[in-house]
Amino acid sequence: MKLIKNAICYRMTLPVLPLLEGHLSELRHTEIHEAEREKVGFVPTEIPGAVTGDRLTEPFEGGLAFTLRIDEKIIPAAVISAEVKRRCAEWLVGTGKIRAPKDVRESIRDAVISELVRRALVKTSTVTAFYHRESRFLFVAGTKRQADTLTGMLIKAVGAAKTETINVSDVKGGLTTRMRAHVTDGTGFDDSFSLESGVWLARGKEKVTVQMEQLDSAKKAITEALDGQFAVEAIRLTHADSGVSFKLTKDFHLKALSGLDLDDAGEEFDDPGEQWSQEAGVQTGMMVLVLEDLCVMFDYKAPEDEPADQIEVAA
Repeated sequence: MKLIKNAICYRMTLPVLPLLEGHLSELRHTEIHEAEREKVGFVPTEIPGAVTGDRLTEPFEGGLAFTLRIDEKIIPAAVISAEVKRRCAEWLVGTGKIRAPKDVRESIRDAVISELVRRALVKTSTVTAFYHRESRFLFVAGTKRQADTLTGMLIKAVGAAKTETINVSDVKGGLTTRMRAHVTDGTGFDDSFSLESGVWLARGKEKVTVQMEQLDSAKKAITEALDGQFAVEAIRLTHADSGVSFKLTKDFHLKALSGLDLDDAGEEFDDPGEQWSQEAGVQTGMMVLVLEDLCVMFDYKAPEDEPADQIEVAA
């Protein structure tokens, strides 16, 4: 059961479970109205095979999980633009003017969006966050946009949360520097991680992907790319202690995670809830080990003071 396939990582302090449940309940998801373009709110975390209750916080050993639902009305930008253009043309004909003023165009655009929203289809997505109480790491298993929405709602629910921004200096340059050292003398990465199947490089809009199956030819290709002013956008690493493999991006996002789930160990569970709880605890704990060693490798230093209402993605 792969619960964390991608992760955007934060560090923060959340209230104890009963208080957090109460805070999230104040922002429980409700159905999107006809005139609303977006609606977000917390919902119970879905556990495959188990009956979903009303609880918004799902505890597991060492932490807890919670889920945000995002409803969006889908209105293609091209449709809005075409309708605004048509109505502006009608306004010009009716008034005899050559150009519609900015306030008129904005008013027409607002009216178009308001009308289209009422007829638009709704796209629903959910994103789950896993919080490890001891380390205070929060792993959001979704996209950057979903993570920003979730953490914003979390701050709104809690009011003020003590946070520490994981700021790794120049991660993009760090990846490039470490890759050059790796292909030169093998010193780019410490013993906690091994470089695996892929290296992704970019120079402007140009992209290069180097597979690592043939190390000698890969070293040559990477060296030529780096000499040509390409920068490393992402690398695939395997964590030595946990065996977790992932794609680390220049923005310090962990993607395409593998090796986390207990299914690989052949364990069987009769109770879906018990299986989910075991998986959540193990996977979150392994993510903590990975992130702690990444912070060491990139010389992360926690700030002494951090604003209580600020959450930023690891970068």
